[in-house]
Formats: sequence, structure tokens, C-alpha cells
Amino acid sequence: MRVAGDFLDDEAPGGPGAHSNWCTGAKQAIGTSLGHSRVWFTVGQGIVNEVYCPRVDLPQVRDLGFIVADGAGFWQELKRVDDCRVELAEPGVPAVTVRHRHARFTFTQRIVTDPDRDVLLIEVTLSGDPSLGVYVLLAPHLGGTGHDNTVRVWDVASGREITTLRDHEGSIADICFDAHGKVMATASEYHFQEGGADGSRISGDQFEECGR
Repeated sequence: MRVAGDFLDDEAPGGPGAHSNWCTGAKQAIGTSLGHSRVWFTVGQGIVNEVYCPRVDLPQVRDLGFIVADGAGFWQELKRVDDCRVELAEPGVPAVTVRHRHARFTFTQRIVTDPDRDVLLIEVTLSGDPSLGVYVLLAPHLGGTGHDNTVRVWDVASGREITTLRDHEGSIADICFDAHGKVMATASEYHFQEGGADGSRISGDQFEECGR
């Protein structure tokens, strides 16, 4: 048994954390396009929380949320705001407007798929306290991968696997690469909330340290 004094300053109790999880099945909306787009999306907890492409059984994004913060200690994860209203442009038309109301701000999203491209369009508007800013909180799972803490790089033309990046300390959270495709960086993360492990939430300490 370990007591509080046994932990290092940068070591969270319960680490390295829980296994990665998926988003809620309680959906507020689901959409795609009548055009050539091969993108499907769902909305839950007032945010985009599943994106599939190019097939309806192939997930690419677990959820795409936002944090509203003032840079002075206040921050609010959008999906935790209780006052949330979801509306369609017309009944049966999957052009979605989501509006969150907080004591300090109103946050509006307009979400729709492009009819001719494999693109999900999201327009956001923040009103209220002028000191507040918006930060994107994205959990990608390209091709439903990332759970085994590895990244596999493929040559699309030949279908050949080029390399596998291993030894990440958690599920893959971010991938970025340069415009020429020569350099790639990956990142893994664990989220801790209130001293315990919670794969679906980010803690205030983490956001203050590296989220801005």
C-alpha cells in the first residue's frame, strides 16, 4: 500500500490511468450528406462525438469538443455545460445548430457535411465575456486505431506498411506532419481528474500547464 507521501510530485495517484474509452451512445443528432461526401457524424453532449469516413463502420474521430478559458484560471469544458440546445435546420435535414449557454458566455456551433467533399464543416461563435478564448479538444482515432499505443505508417498507393512507431505510454492522442510528408510527430496522453484516472476528461492542472 502506498500513502500520499510515497508519490513523486509529477506522479498522479492511480497512474498511468484507465484504458482509453469511447464516447457516449446517447445521441442528439446524426448526419451525412446527400451528395458525394463519405462523412457521417453524430452529436452527443452538445459536441461532435463520432466521425466516420469513408465508411459508416470506420471511425476517424472519437469526439471534437472545446474548452472556453480566460487565461487567468477560469476554464470550462463545453460538454459539461448543462444548458445545451440542439436544433436542425428543418425536420430531417442534418444541418445542426448547437447552442451552449453559460453564466459567462454563449457558444454556438453550426455543423454540416460538405456535399461534394469528404469534409465536416463546423462554424463556432463565442459571445459574452470578451476575455474568453476558445481551445479545441480533439480525440482522433484514425481508422479506429490508437488503442494499442502504436502508429502504423502506410504507403497509400502500394498498400505497403512502411514503419510502426511503438512505445507510446498511452493511447495515441495526436498526430501531426509537415506539408511535404517528410517529418511526422505523434503524442500519447493520459488524462487525470480529481486525483484519479479518467480517460474522457482533462484536468485543470493539465490545461493550465499545456492546454493554452
